[in-house]
Amino acid sequence: MSKNLNFITFKHNNICMSLDIRLLKATSHHQNQPTLKKYYTILDQINTIRDKVKKHEALTNKDITVWNNTNRIVQNLNTATFRVHKSIFEFKWVELLYRESDKDYILKGFMKPIKKGVRPDRLKWSCGFDTSSSYQLFLIWLEWYTKNGKKVKKRIPTSFTKLTPNILLHWYIGDGTNSSGTLALYTFGFKLSDQKRLRKAFLEIGVETELIHKRGKYYIRISKGEENVTSFFKFMSTAKYYNKANELLPHKFDRDLKKQEIVNKLRTEHPEYFDETADLSWDLY
Repeated sequence: MSKNLNFITFKHNNICMSLDIRLLKATSHHQNQPTLKKYYTILDQINTIRDKVKKHEALTNKDITVWNNTNRIVQNLNTATFRVHKSIFEFKWVELLYRESDKDYILKGFMKPIKKGVRPDRLKWSCGFDTSSSYQLFLIWLEWYTKNGKKVKKRIPTSFTKLTPNILLHWYIGDGTNSSGTLALYTFGFKLSDQKRLRKAFLEIGVETELIHKRGKYYIRISKGEENVTSFFKFMSTAKYYNKANELLPHKFDRDLKKQEIVNKLRTEHPEYFDETADLSWDLY
């Protein structure tokens, strides 16, 4: 159980808005979970006793009590995994995120067909990677998600204070659209009060937005106007992977470029991506 939490610096850059952290135990989340400091103390206690055993030293009654108590806590811990699951269309972007991720986590990649019956003109393959589970990722889950019964909802954590270029880039790539005259971020998963916080954060970077109501939910649309749209892209242009995102996902940055053009090119250059008989296993250990 690693103490390290540098996984692409997701926590520190607050870019979980469009990314996916899953609980290992879906039915258990907040109950009796220790703080991170307490968790580290537990690991140290376990390691100390293990070292005694390796050296064939006698264990005291206190050692045995500590061992039993700490192991009971560990057995009841909830953990979480981080995952990136995308269409095969975004394979190169997924691969980039994988290459830049923290190798302290065990990572397992995949490429596979999505469920049967998809129209032949649609993308038929998906790709992605999952990490091993950890308690640190569970603590991030607690910040970004809330659970009421079986329902899990996203929320903006209190630690979020402002938008940064890195936050906006990953958020936009994950949940943004730039087509049919609409530049928007699909924030349907957040409650209205959180969306208002996000709109305020946009105003602070000089970008005006609108709250659009659709089917009982809301999402954020970047207000039209060349100057406002330019401000949106200019702000995120200093993000670490902006140029790479522009290269790999050009339709996100050029409204006149149709996604279908990119799909057709992908079909020509990589027909195996759409062949259900092809061996496209992606073992990235």
